[in-house]
Amino acid sequence: MRPVTRPLLSLVVPAFQARSTLGDCLDSLLAVGEGTEILVVDDGSEDDTAVLAEARLASRPGSRVLRTPNRGPGAARNLGLREARGRHVLFVDSDDLVLPEALQGALRLLDRDGTDLLAADYLQTFGGTGRTERVRRGFPPGLNGPEGAERLRRCLLFRHFKPLVWAHIFRRDRLLEEGVFFLEGRFFEDEEWMPRAILAARTLQAFPEPWYLYRRRGGSISAATSLRKVEDKVFVAREMGRRGDGVTPPWKDFFRYAEQRILKSARRDLATLPREAEGREVLEGEIARAWNPGRYWWGKAVQAVRARFI
Repeated sequence: MRPVTRPLLSLVVPAFQARSTLGDCLDSLLAVGEGTEILVVDDGSEDDTAVLAEARLASRPGSRVLRTPNRGPGAARNLGLREARGRHVLFVDSDDLVLPEALQGALRLLDRDGTDLLAADYLQTFGGTGRTERVRRGFPPGLNGPEGAERLRRCLLFRHFKPLVWAHIFRRDRLLEEGVFFLEGRFFEDEEWMPRAILAARTLQAFPEPWYLYRRRGGSISAATSLRKVEDKVFVAREMGRRGDGVTPPWKDFFRYAEQRILKSARRDLATLPREAEGREVLEGEIARAWNPGRYWWGKAVQAVRARFI
């Protein structure tokens, strides 16, 4: 890889009360080595997350810790995106790991081709079991040239869409030019961000090896339901519907389906909460007004048909 003054890749790690897991995460990032910078965004932690991060990064010139009041992962990622110096950016959760050799291979491809978006499978491990598996995302073969890029874009959106922010490397300038920032102060911000990042990319490629180890655990944001989380799901669903109004088919189809998919999830979550919960009736009314079963099932059919031709 040729020497560069600007890092090829910025590794952005939002961290909140991450003292117990951040050390292992940073050790895996430091092992990637040449061509990278590491930015830990300490999101108002009350433990010594920032102190640990500063000690770990002391040996890596250019890497640093950014401290901010607690504003949530969306705001932390936005700050890291703005402050990063790398040509590309990879968002890493503070309790997960990267696989250094695979990520070095991805860097070599980015250095050669400079693609806007690089996607990969990933590994996941189940806490306490020692079991690790590769999650294959069904990328179609022969993804070279402009036609291949569009096939990959359709694959990422229409074939079992999941907001796997960390399974993609993005060209930073494209995100900034298109204003692709995360919603701040909301749960499920990645659901709304990821499709816009995919659509902002002009060139897309799939990488053959996973570079990320997702450590599945209990106690994650999505593990416990609350009225606030249901409210945020409804908000994100409305944003997806609004995004769909501003794009052309087939992407309009995706956003309209995604809106209904999130609303369906919100309805399911709301049903688990006490009926006397303050604000529940208001949310029930919002969901009822926006929920369109026909559009949801039509969207599932469109998704299934398109997946056959990707």
